Amino acid sequence: MSENDAASNSDKSEIAKATYSRILPYFLGPTNENYEQFQKLINQIVTTHLDVRDRHAECDGSTVTAEGTDYVPRDSSIGGDLNLSEFLSGPLAESNHQRLEGYLRLLGRDLLGQFSIPFWNPKYSAHMCMDTSMPGTLGYIASMMYNANNVAVEASPITTVLELEAGKQLCGLIGFGADAKPETPAPWGHASLHVTSGGTVANIESLWAARNLKFYPLSLRNAMRKGEPLHHIENLLEVPVEHTATRFGSGSRRFSSLSGWELVNLRVDYVLSLPQLLYTQFGISPSYLQAAMEKHGVQTVGMRKLEEQYGIKRGKVLVSSTNHYSWPKACALTGIGRDNLICVKVNEAAQLDNRSLLDTLRNLAEQEIPVFAVVAIVGSTEEGAVDDVDGMVELREVVGKRWGLHFCLHVDAAWGGYFATLMKEPKKARDGIPDSLLRYTGLRENVNRSFLAIRHADSCTVDPHKSGYVPYPAGALCYRNGDMRYLVTFSSPYIARVNEPESVGVYGIEGSKAGACAAAVWMSNSVIGLGKAGNLGKHGGQNDYRTLLGTTMYSSSIYSAYWATLPESAQDNPPPIGSGNNKIMVVPFNKLAEVEDVYTGDQLEEKLTEFRQRILDTIIGKSSAEIAADDEASNTLYNLGSDLTINCFVVNFKLNSGEWNSNVEWANTLNKLIVKRMSSVYPSQQPDKIKFFVTSTEFHGNVYGECAAKFKERLRLKGNTDLFVLRNVVMSPLVARNNFIQRLIKDFNTIAEEEADRCIQWADPKRKSRHYFLLQTKNNCSGGFEAYLVYLPNFYMANSSRQLILKVGSGNGHLAKKQPTLFRTSDEINLEEVLSSSRSLELQAFHGTTDPDSDEHDLSLSDIEDVTQLPDSAFYPTHITVNVTGTLRNQPISTDFRDSVYPEFMPFYAYGDLKNLHLSHILLKASNTFVAVSNAKLEVTSTELEPKEIQKQLSRGAIIITKLPEAPCQPFDIDYLKRVLVTGGGSLEVELYQDELLVDDGPVPTPKSSGQQTPAPAPTSCSAPEQSNKLPTEVLTRTWPHEDSLMDYITPPGRRPLCTGRLRIKSVDDLFFDDAWLNDDMASAWRFHDPDGDGPREEWKWERIGKAKGKLSEWESYVDAKVRGLEQQLDQGNMKVKADGGKWWAKDE
Repeated sequence: MSENDAASNSDKSEIAKATYSRILPYFLGPTNENYEQFQKLINQIVTTHLDVRDRHAECDGSTVTAEGTDYVPRDSSIGGDLNLSEFLSGPLAESNHQRLEGYLRLLGRDLLGQFSIPFWNPKYSAHMCMDTSMPGTLGYIASMMYNANNVAVEASPITTVLELEAGKQLCGLIGFGADAKPETPAPWGHASLHVTSGGTVANIESLWAARNLKFYPLSLRNAMRKGEPLHHIENLLEVPVEHTATRFGSGSRRFSSLSGWELVNLRVDYVLSLPQLLYTQFGISPSYLQAAMEKHGVQTVGMRKLEEQYGIKRGKVLVSSTNHYSWPKACALTGIGRDNLICVKVNEAAQLDNRSLLDTLRNLAEQEIPVFAVVAIVGSTEEGAVDDVDGMVELREVVGKRWGLHFCLHVDAAWGGYFATLMKEPKKARDGIPDSLLRYTGLRENVNRSFLAIRHADSCTVDPHKSGYVPYPAGALCYRNGDMRYLVTFSSPYIARVNEPESVGVYGIEGSKAGACAAAVWMSNSVIGLGKAGNLGKHGGQNDYRTLLGTTMYSSSIYSAYWATLPESAQDNPPPIGSGNNKIMVVPFNKLAEVEDVYTGDQLEEKLTEFRQRILDTIIGKSSAEIAADDEASNTLYNLGSDLTINCFVVNFKLNSGEWNSNVEWANTLNKLIVKRMSSVYPSQQPDKIKFFVTSTEFHGNVYGECAAKFKERLRLKGNTDLFVLRNVVMSPLVARNNFIQRLIKDFNTIAEEEADRCIQWADPKRKSRHYFLLQTKNNCSGGFEAYLVYLPNFYMANSSRQLILKVGSGNGHLAKKQPTLFRTSDEINLEEVLSSSRSLELQAFHGTTDPDSDEHDLSLSDIEDVTQLPDSAFYPTHITVNVTGTLRNQPISTDFRDSVYPEFMPFYAYGDLKNLHLSHILLKASNTFVAVSNAKLEVTSTELEPKEIQKQLSRGAIIITKLPEAPCQPFDIDYLKRVLVTGGGSLEVELYQDELLVDDGPVPTPKSSGQQTPAPAPTSCSAPEQSNKLPTEVLTRTWPHEDSLMDYITPPGRRPLCTGRLRIKSVDDLFFDDAWLNDDMASAWRFHDPDGDGPREEWKWERIGKAKGKLSEWESYVDAKVRGLEQQLDQGNMKVKADGGKWWAKDE
């Protein structure tokens, strides 16, 4: 090594030490590194608080001695004066101390200590939670001791001021107030902020303010009408044209001459300036204006009255389709209505598409539909995406000038707000080496521009309890123009006094709120530092948030490198990318843009492999110093991953055939299994035994649109099913050290491959397993009987995803007495192979009890919750050979064959005859409930056919449509189905149709709804019993449009029923239900845990989640049991105290 290299490495080592020296002092640390300092400061807080109490006691002349205190009451009825020791050490006090200690031990050790998620540990990489900063935590605890309420300054003189100071800090951080004049009063004169319980409340308040601002000019106009307090200025107030919706001209227009459309489209800052303008021009005092506006304001009269008076249509709110749930909630609570929330589509990176936004705004302007607000998201909570705020600011100006449409621009930076500490001025986004671990890998140029543009928005949400590392709850709403806060003011008489700090409790939704939250925000901001902007240039430029979040960005990028190179990067000596026979692939949501945005087809695969190899060679396993010294590696790392430290990705697996799985549902199952092994939500899943935490989300097709479709293409998946996505949220800056990430990734890869092995089996249509059938029989006219075996399907298993009804001939007389009952195959078999070759099945009959030697049947068919969980003892050991004579129905129910919506009414396959009719629920959409009916009776009420014709249709298989609603009742309640199907002498109205898919005389007519010019052929799904007695061996494909329903082909629109009638079902014993096995994807209803509660992680196993016993959930039952045990211990202790003759106990009882 040369002297220069040694010096360079030494310098980098010093940079690393300096970096972590700036970060680590702010946290207690995953291994309690700062324990001594934390304990010292906690003691300091308590000691200081005790001193304060003593000082107040001294000031009011009270004394505290061993004999007593002035605050303790004297009561002659209990023996006169008592000394202090009797109150604090007597039997009752001792009992109460034990009670407090017992519950605190239960809470701290047995509940929180054992089951809390270890957010402070770098292995936690799931939700937006991390170790809270010591400044924030200590500031919260110190203030909490005083229980200040920031609703009014008289209840919180200090924490109110701290909330105002926090307002200056955060407004300065995002650029609000950056252009304020030096003489402008702070903080309300220009920019303002108040602390909320979280981003949801802040977002709701921002929309509340935007709504009120939109209607303020209408209310002011009404206050100027004849007979109203402001009538004297009706013809005097002039509005400069540049502030109106007028697109041409100059000069001014009379306010009273503006139309309703023009009034609701005045510029935001002009509307906010109106009170000051009225005072300056006409001397109208704020109190007089408030009184004049009171009866006309939207908060008094409501939106509808003003809209109807001025002919204004209901306004809209525009936000990206991937918006946070707080936005529909905000529209609902403000009365705007969820229907008026327009979700603008997103691009492939899940950022709002500005072109679509522009088109939407133009359409609204042309229809004269107002816009309350447009929302830009800076750090989406699912993908970490940052909208193009800079472009949205420019767009706002364009639509204002071109179409006269003005609105509030709100930035939802709940997640991303504190990343503004990483901002650099334009053209300097990557200049220099900051005080961080390595060359700056923070905000990319486009993201940096968005952060710089926030200062031009009207309001902004920031959550200190997210990227600010402050304890919950701590959100914040910032206004660029502080006058906006007056739009949501409700005053109370006790709030305001002369010459005192302004009470912040009058602004916003919340009344009483903890001053400790504001103190925690102020403390963390002040100690860690937001830079000169965050301190408005008044308190220096400490900016360790920049170091903290910059290092976290680096850690997130390292994660991204691993996700892009798995499974190879999980090996100690990684093989070349693509050289092995990998069973899994991991595809990051954020594209490897350097190649994926440039190449296509085979060339893309080649270039993608080369690029992933470059990541493997230059980043994986390399130290931060090595990456910093390599320009190519630094540039590559800089462009990896999301905008803000959230990595979304999906794992797919390879089938036994060697092809990559293309079924979205199977991919979803794999990723559900992975996340269940890497999370803790049950008492039997001890968090300390989980090596790596991740979380998940879903990309819904109706929300993500083309974004989700393109992601599926990259995963080689097909279909419209929503995509289950894994998420890795990085908030710890520590994981980048000592290859810690690689250890986590190895554990992830092991879990992913283990679960892929299971999925490979489920996706194999030839996998051998036990299969279950319901036997249904009927007597025929010749004195014999006919029987049907109705297969119990599963939506998600490749070897079970079909509705199959087999016909069993009269040669199986030994089945006559077993009606109806349940069978299972005697062994694990390939069902398709067996039926195609032997035409017979070896079955075991359901015994009806868990004890085969008993004649008592304690289990009825209608009460079985899951057939696959029945013990072997529930079946007779004797094997029965059943000969299959035909296939009445063989309809796939896998993903491609399902409908997108549930049918309006429940449809059934019907077979048998009028007096012994059997039915099987037609499964058109998952999830669902399989319902089978045996031995029903069909009473025909209207038909043009002879009874023998109806019987012919039933014998070959027909369709019954009931009048029992399906879509409104999903998911079905089985108890409800039992009640409505067995009506105690009543009946169910039905229509009987010929099954068009059984017709063998040409293609089925195209349903009118499909709009096709040529008829669509019927799916090759089944054939009449006399035509086939085997299962088809070819792979079936959907042959009708996905937007159409299978029912349109089974019963084409416009076709008249063969007959109408009433269906009578004798009893509940003739019913069978299954919703457990049918919907079992081997993930949703399962958990990976330690059944014994104390075994090593290696002994954890998969187990079906049982239904809660009684009204309590599993967690509630666990806590309830712990509390009962503690109370029993306390009762025993109290009995001992009582036996010792404690004199207060006798009186207490």
